[in-house]
Amino acid sequence: MAVLGVVVFHLGGSPIPGGFSGVDIFFVISGFLITSILLRELRSEEFSFLEFYERRVYRLFPALFAVMASTLLVGYFLFMPDEFLELGQSIVATSVYLSNFFFFLKSDYFSGPSELKPLLHTWSLAVEEQFYIVFPLILFLLRKYSLFLLGTVIGISCLLLLTISQLAITDHASAIFYLAPFRFWELLSGSLIAIILPRINTSKLKVSQNILSLTGFCLIVCSFLLLNESTQFPGLTALPAVLGAGLLIFATQEGIVNRTLLSNSTVVWFGKISYSMYLWHWPIVVFYGYYVIRPVTLFEKVALFVLTTLLAWLSWKYIENPFRRLNRTGKGLKRSIYLLPPALVSVVFIVSVIKSTSIFFASNA
Repeated sequence: MAVLGVVVFHLGGSPIPGGFSGVDIFFVISGFLITSILLRELRSEEFSFLEFYERRVYRLFPALFAVMASTLLVGYFLFMPDEFLELGQSIVATSVYLSNFFFFLKSDYFSGPSELKPLLHTWSLAVEEQFYIVFPLILFLLRKYSLFLLGTVIGISCLLLLTISQLAITDHASAIFYLAPFRFWELLSGSLIAIILPRINTSKLKVSQNILSLTGFCLIVCSFLLLNESTQFPGLTALPAVLGAGLLIFATQEGIVNRTLLSNSTVVWFGKISYSMYLWHWPIVVFYGYYVIRPVTLFEKVALFVLTTLLAWLSWKYIENPFRRLNRTGKGLKRSIYLLPPALVSVVFIVSVIKSTSIFFASNA
């Protein structure tokens, strides 16, 4: 639901004008999953900061590297010099998970020029990774205290950050959208569920689970249908999507929507390729729109969706999965992945020099 909402929204003229709130759904899911893993490892005293961050790198960076390299290649032949220079800068920022700061300084997410930034969507990956720089340390420091205290701290933090976001959004809309602290409450919402859910006997709540599941689904649908680009977002307007995702998770696999719609094999398949789909869809939309220089037809939108799905499947099968297997093998080979960011930055520098030099000589010929 999260990734399909974002992709359909970005194709333009969307029947779900609030599809961009799919990112907020993803934040809740991420907070729940990662916190569940961290709590389990801390409880068994198997947690390692190094291994945690290695897993994050192996999970996120290989497919991201492929997208950035492909974007650099296409941009070299398609973009004007100033556009290509900014693309190179965004690749460097994305490589070190600081693209949210970069795009905060450069653009408004819903403005026209943003539609010419092939890596704009990576702001959300930067927010997520910045959260996981801070949050594991907090959990580690509070590991000796009760889960009740931990849940209380996280709950108060959620409310405080949401309140700050809402109060500041009128005068600082771009900062509230892009910068990590104002999005942390969404990830923390998932973290709070990860603390509470295992301590509830859900087998006695079957009717309640159906109600939670239906309510969560309806809240997400309302976010997709009622929000739009002119909505002041995030802040309280992100709450229905966040709450909806949380309720669906809380309903567990026994909730009626979870065991029917969300357990459908096609939906599950899209879930598997969702990360790669998110990565590939926006560069495809941007480059095609840049090339045709006109509104995209419905047929073209369908074709772009099919192309995105195909690339996402190939990326999942031949990039994500092999690196996941590699992550479970020898350390020596694993550590070589740390060479990818500096290698990509070096390539960006070399290609930028080549393009600038070729343009200089062409203009003086």
